Amino acid sequence: MSVISRIARLKHPGVLRDFTWPADLADFGRFNLIYGWNGSGKTTLSRVFRAVEQRVACAPGEVTLLIDGHQVSGQDFPQTTVPVRVFNRDFVNETVFPVSGGEVPPIFVVGRENIEKQREVVRLRAERTAKEAALQQSRSAHQQAERELDRHCVERARVIKDTLRVPGPGSYNDYNKSDYRMRAEQMAADRDGPSHRLPEADRDRLFIQHRATVKPKVAAVLYRFPPLRQLHSEVGAALSATVTSAVIESLKDDPALSSWVRHGLGLHKTRAAETCLFCQRLLPAGRLLALEAHFSAEYDQFLERLDHQRNVLERLSGQARDLHLPDRMALYDDLSADYGAQGGALRGHSSESPSSWGIAGCARSEGGPAVQERSPWAGSTEYRRGEHCPPQRGRCPAQCGM
Repeated sequence: MSVISRIARLKHPGVLRDFTWPADLADFGRFNLIYGWNGSGKTTLSRVFRAVEQRVACAPGEVTLLIDGHQVSGQDFPQTTVPVRVFNRDFVNETVFPVSGGEVPPIFVVGRENIEKQREVVRLRAERTAKEAALQQSRSAHQQAERELDRHCVERARVIKDTLRVPGPGSYNDYNKSDYRMRAEQMAADRDGPSHRLPEADRDRLFIQHRATVKPKVAAVLYRFPPLRQLHSEVGAALSATVTSAVIESLKDDPALSSWVRHGLGLHKTRAAETCLFCQRLLPAGRLLALEAHFSAEYDQFLERLDHQRNVLERLSGQARDLHLPDRMALYDDLSADYGAQGGALRGHSSESPSSWGIAGCARSEGGPAVQERSPWAGSTEYRRGEHCPPQRGRCPAQCGM
């Protein structure tokens, strides 16, 4: 077993700044007593031996021990195996822990492992105390925030209720803080709050609309818009049609006479007459064919089609002109301006006549349906006077050629 014989040399910042073992001082024996005044270096010597026990380098300062006849430096203590046990102040501080109990006498915990556990307990208790204080502070802040939120909901709900309340039943007549908070929480969850903020102009307009005097319900306008695309297609087809007619100028320019002759032509064909039923004179050759060419079936059908289309357009135009729109004063102020502009545009369009659409007189108008005209008498010679109709009596009004 290794034995420490003496402290050969010791340099320490304390009182033992430069200690050397005296030559007349005996080596350590089996039992040794070191005593002296406070501050004379006793604790310093005990810490040197404790460094040997714990096998750590001695610090601060320098130390050299004589162990088994060999000098061992303090830096070599980690490799030293000397059986030493030291019970100094450092040992007490590390192994004896007082637990305060208020007025109860303190409890001392002995043992290094127990000391560490007790210190951990103390640390955890302190941490718990700090966290409980933080929790209490957070609860107080939460309660304050809840009170402020409740106050805010009450105030804003009151403003909304007072602003949007209406006489009689109303969605906001019973509006309260719960309604406001539920809507606010929904917008916060959807993260779309900014999209619900109205510009000042829109807000003022809606506020004026809400504050307007309640007006009676406007009667529904019973009007069915005509199929404009279909009408456009039909009119376009009519205006682009082409018919062929051998026109007689005297009948073309006299509708009354044309109608009378047309009726007479039917009588001549029915009775197979060879003489004029009006003047009783012989009909010129080819006269009935010329009249039939003038009153062609294709041309008649075309005119009937134009008349039908014109009648349809006039009927629809009349319905549009007779359309009665509610007075703009029956509407709220925020709608009356746009309503007046749109209503004026509608009346302007409905006042147009079908004649402006290219249907009236289109059979004879420039740019209307194409009517190819040819005279049945072009290049013919004049009738010889006296053969059919005396010259003093003039031509037959029945257009028989006399």
